[in-house]
Amino acid sequence: MPLKIALAQLNLTVGDLVGNGEKIRATVEQARLAAADLVVFAELCITGYPPEDLLLRQDFIAQTERAVQALIPRIHGITAVMGYPRKQGDDLFNAAIAIRDGSVIACYHKQALPNYGVFDEQRYFKTGKDISLFEINGTRLALTICEDVWRDGIIARNRDAGADIILTLNASPFHAGKMQQREDIICAQVQRAGVPLVYVNQVGGQDELVFDGASFVADQHGAIVFRAAEFEEQLGVVSFDHLTPRPASIAPLYQPVVSEYKALVLGIRDYV
Repeated sequence: MPLKIALAQLNLTVGDLVGNGEKIRATVEQARLAAADLVVFAELCITGYPPEDLLLRQDFIAQTERAVQALIPRIHGITAVMGYPRKQGDDLFNAAIAIRDGSVIACYHKQALPNYGVFDEQRYFKTGKDISLFEINGTRLALTICEDVWRDGIIARNRDAGADIILTLNASPFHAGKMQQREDIICAQVQRAGVPLVYVNQVGGQDELVFDGASFVADQHGAIVFRAAEFEEQLGVVSFDHLTPRPASIAPLYQPVVSEYKALVLGIRDYV
């Protein structure tokens, strides 16, 4: 059956659980009114990214859990996938959950935790081990998070487990040339695995980091069939027909000097 997926490329604020939750809820409703079957948000969208040492505060983790539990019963008539730090026993995971009609139908814990450059996720999170699939309209979708799809093998493992489409939630920061590098690496992984991928990135400035958005959809051959704009919020919608994404709008990539200028403007505006 046909499947319509919305990519929610939002500018969220680290630590603003109430504001982020309301923005997510409003976007879910916008996607539902656009007749989407599924809306996908970015990595750790509830808390904003990167939450850094807020993750060491038990009161913040408890508040985050309450924010998630408040959102769950408000999601009906559509499936929503979102990211948050999930406590399980004494362990904290970088998690993605799928919510449908007031219930969590799938949960995934990030397996590839980056610990280089601006990333120090091993300081906060335990490593996930299991694949997580759920179904919409007879289509099986796999949950992954950011670094997972940069590593060899994880997309193929999900394909071998029965996934028809890979969903990946991201908070991938900008640097000069990053967009092309990102697409080249991930689309090569997709081409090898032979399964389409939906890549949702956040947008906005947070301290010294700027997130450029440019969310995209790649078909099973690794060809880009949809790309959201760089440095702007956007709710993009892509239709899949027999597991093949239909061509949609492909926003052009800016020239390097333009990207760097827009990154500076966005970073300063959000910081101030």
